[in-house]
Amino acid sequence: MAELQIVNGRRMSFVDEGAGEALALLHAFGLTSAMWRAQVAELSRRYRVIAPDLPGAGQSEPVSPNASPMDRMGDSVAVLLETLRITRAVVGGCSMGGYVALALARRYPKSVRGLILTNTRAVPDSDAARQNRERTAQALMQRGMVELEESMYPKLLGPGASEELRKEVRDLLLEGSPVGSAAASRGMAGRLDNTAWLARCPCPVLVIHGAQDAIIAREESEAMVRAAPQATFVELDNAGHLSPMEQPSAWNATVRDWLAKLPR
Repeated sequence: MAELQIVNGRRMSFVDEGAGEALALLHAFGLTSAMWRAQVAELSRRYRVIAPDLPGAGQSEPVSPNASPMDRMGDSVAVLLETLRITRAVVGGCSMGGYVALALARRYPKSVRGLILTNTRAVPDSDAARQNRERTAQALMQRGMVELEESMYPKLLGPGASEELRKEVRDLLLEGSPVGSAAASRGMAGRLDNTAWLARCPCPVLVIHGAQDAIIAREESEAMVRAAPQATFVELDNAGHLSPMEQPSAWNATVRDWLAKLPR
């Protein structure tokens, strides 16, 4: 069941299940904490799993359509963890959630025990990609979430995804906030290059790539592994851009095995 906290003056919705070491999971663009249902159900048996709706998404308080920078989103997650009296956590993110996880780890390195980067990248957008983010933001304000259903949905899942999963992802997209998604799109366009920071990253990093990801190339995942001094790379077969949803058992097992090896 979702809980609510006031974070930086705004209402933030989140799932908080289990006990033990804290594992914060940050969702992809256009989606909500609901994308982590399988992870919350399984990993909370051993860990305390925190899955927030990032600012402007899900049940968290709406934001203006102006940019929601990744650094600011990372700040919100850091404050939420502090409010929950969590001093150190393993932080993981998928896609946009990975951008936020990187921002959080860069800004609050002592608060992050490990970093899980799933179907994401460390480099910033190209000029063309930034222009496309702005077009997406404007289209969201004009057309609503059907814009993401038409432009982004076809790229999210691998060809082997079930019809049930396809419907779940489509429904999550259509339930989203156009204003919050427009702000997030603009925020992603302005994110920093985290490659140089990864080379100084003080914590272990797990990079998970979906073998059929149509958005993030394998080379981009491998570049993060080369940059980070304590990195592990795992590629999941039969998974596209939303590998935690497409291959939950394999994703969970990968994370569980990696967590068990983290230095105390």
